[in-house]
Amino acid sequence: MPIPTVNGTIATASTSAAAASLTYSHTVNTGLTDPFLIVTVFDETTALPTGVTYATVAMTLLKDGKTGAVAIGTSIFGLANPTTGANNVVVSYAANHHIGSTAITLVDASATGQPDATAQGNKSPATTSHTVNIVTVANNCIVIDVCGTDTAAVNDHTPGVNETERSDFDQTSATQNRGSTDTEAAVTAGTFTMSRSFDSSSNSDSAVVSIKGTVVVAGGAPNMMMMGVGG
Repeated sequence: MPIPTVNGTIATASTSAAAASLTYSHTVNTGLTDPFLIVTVFDETTALPTGVTYATVAMTLLKDGKTGAVAIGTSIFGLANPTTGANNVVVSYAANHHIGSTAITLVDASATGQPDATAQGNKSPATTSHTVNIVTVANNCIVIDVCGTDTAAVNDHTPGVNETERSDFDQTSATQNRGSTDTEAAVTAGTFTMSRSFDSSSNSDSAVVSIKGTVVVAGGAPNMMMMGVGG
């Protein structure tokens, strides 16, 4: 089972003012092996998106981080075998919000049984760090973590050890919530700590998922039953 990896260009976008939706383009390359699209979202409330689509196809909510009284929303959506080419990601809400989002294409990801595991966490009162543990079930996973802060003075999220920062940006709005998305390879199943440090104290919230790799049978071919296309 290979570890899923990031492929191509990562897309990010945010609203310039409060809005009920955010639309931006993301490209899924052609000829990929077992692609899986991840879209992370953060906003200035604990409201969840009513839906996220890619190329008009509905994505599945894998995990949200709305816990406790922290007024930050984080969520992660997934879609196996997304349409290739440049297509729109549309993040929709029931009311106007300040929205930030990141789109990432993975390869070598199983089309079924996702997510492998999930976790969530928030921290209040304000502090300069955030951590959450996820316990992966399968070997050879990629862990994806979206973290949001609610203080305009925060200008940087620094990823933890062994994590790769995929995005880190402010909403272009008066609220100036900041969000970042990190990944980490999880070779052996177990507990992984996803963390951030901030350059100023803030409340924080995060959603975390692990995505498992494609199951390979003897001879190196993908296990088609596991991919959901077997008889």
